[in-house]
Amino acid sequence: MGDGKENLTRAFRWFYGILGASALVASYIFMMNGIHHDYGPLKAAGSVLRLFTNQSNLLVVTWAFYAIFKKGKPDERAWFPVSLRGALGLYIGMTFLIYHFFLRGAYSVSGPNLAVNIITHYAIPFAYLLDWLLTESPGIYRWKHIGYWMIYPAVYALTGITVGVISGNFPYSFLGWHHQGMEYLVIYGAAALIIFLMVSAGLVYFNKTRYIKANGSRLP
Repeated sequence: MGDGKENLTRAFRWFYGILGASALVASYIFMMNGIHHDYGPLKAAGSVLRLFTNQSNLLVVTWAFYAIFKKGKPDERAWFPVSLRGALGLYIGMTFLIYHFFLRGAYSVSGPNLAVNIITHYAIPFAYLLDWLLTESPGIYRWKHIGYWMIYPAVYALTGITVGVISGNFPYSFLGWHHQGMEYLVIYGAAALIIFLMVSAGLVYFNKTRYIKANGSRLP
């Protein structure tokens, strides 16, 4: 990566890193002193971080700042798994897809919360995926990586359901199977799993295809 492109990439990561971090901090402040909530510091932090949207945004923001400050060549992963950026692409991409096509009409927000909503569900997903599209190394993903990527969403869903059943407070209403019925949960879960797998396959396929186009041969 040339110096000019590297500087532009770093500036772009500064932009969406700060934007995403600001949105998460704003969410935290609104939870403590918002119109609908008046939580203490710990409860507000738990309420913000229990949402998949905020977790995926936090992961992306953390990676963006890590990528800015890390030393060495752009493709060095240090202690990160080689397919980490693909995993983050899956999680932040699903944040957009699930919200836009399934949850957008379930609730309404206004004022500053609307800005946070747009940033976390639209701006950060598109910014990160554009970064991934333009800068990820081709040919580094394998189909087996999909299985690793699915661990976090599975753990999140199981944890959300378990904590929700115990406390009566689910991070998302669709996880409340005892309100909708087990059949509803199975159908919704199967649909979510299919979408996760399709997006994962698309990321791996695109990464492989870029390598083939660049090298004129299949992966070794």
